Amino acid sequence: MKQILIGVIVALAGVFAAYYLNQKSADVRYDLSRPITLDNSNPKKVVIAQQIEIANSGNAVAQKLRIRIANQIKILSFIKDSQADKSEQFIDNLGATEILYDELRPLDELSFRSRRKRHSATQILI
Repeated sequence: MKQILIGVIVALAGVFAAYYLNQKSADVRYDLSRPITLDNSNPKKVVIAQQIEIANSGNAVAQKLRIRIANQIKILSFIKDSQADKSEQFIDNLGATEILYDELRPLDELSFRSRRKRHSATQILI
């Protein structure tokens, strides 16, 4: 009886481990570079540049990404994972920059370089 109970427990533990290891989920992370001052000849018009890299380190496709940057920025270059990927950029009612990105496949990344006029902290929500 004891051996049967141990066998059932081991089998259930194996099934649980297999389920947990095969579970698919997206894991989207970002990396924001330090602000770089491009032109500070006029203190009222300081120009700051930053690079933002977004990667999916999970094992499932991250769909309908919405990237919100609390500052109004101008995107200088946008390196998509694939040229076929669809994205859209706009400014919301609060003056924040939003980027909608259709899908980011597992182990893929996208990055963009941005420029803004004021030297304030950059807040990103994904």
